[in-house]
Amino acid sequence: MRLILQTSLLAAVLIAPLQQFPRDPLKDMQKRAEKEASQKNYKELKEAAAELADLSKQISADIDEGGKDVISARIFERLDKIERLTKKIREKAKGNSAAVPKVD
Repeated sequence: MRLILQTSLLAAVLIAPLQQFPRDPLKDMQKRAEKEASQKNYKELKEAAAELADLSKQISADIDEGGKDVISARIFERLDKIERLTKKIREKAKGNSAAVPKVD
């Protein structure tokens, strides 16, 4: 009886890994694509935020340089760029999952 129990336990341990269902390659590819898109999105978001912070510092320096009665054209150019970057950051923050098709 003990031998039968040990044998069946050993067989269950050895056969269990063989009975695992194969992984779905489409789902694996989708997960990999989602991960890559997420990493790319994060990198772009981080770069845009750093550029936004730099532009903000430049505008502050331009305002200090010009004094209270002078507004430079550079300030308006930088403000336009800040507006574009803010829009880009907002879109990136919403996520990029629409770029990766879902597999059912």
